[in-house]
Amino acid sequence: MDEAQEVTQEVFLAVYRKLKSFMFKSSFKTWVYRIAVNMAIDYARKMSKEKDYTARYEETDGLNNAIDPLGEKIEREQQEKNISTLLKALSPDQRACIVLRSIEGLSYQEISESLDININTVRSRLKRAREKLIALRKEMVKNEM
Repeated sequence: MDEAQEVTQEVFLAVYRKLKSFMFKSSFKTWVYRIAVNMAIDYARKMSKEKDYTARYEETDGLNNAIDPLGEKIEREQQEKNISTLLKALSPDQRACIVLRSIEGLSYQEISESLDININTVRSRLKRAREKLIALRKEMVKNEM
């Protein structure tokens, strides 16, 4: 959560600093999304270098949740952890497309403009990401049995 707030703050600072360079070639919303996505991808790459640390933290966090008597909270946190794990399995480019489409609700065209890529690239990244997520989810369900 702190990391998301930190990245968000950095995005707002970057938007403020780069406001003079906004050329009105796209919508302001698309321009801001592009900055946010780039910063999120950069942060994800940085964090992937610290993957071992994160894995150890998640294991510890899971132990803390095991003693929590609230079943709903544990279940919700497990779902969030599963989603996080699934998203981390995607490449940063695939993750960006999935988040922009599924969470932010952007159209393919808006994603294309935000990421400055061809719309067919958006389609292929989303298709590959969905296929990978489905396969990983099936594996997770299989392992839970």
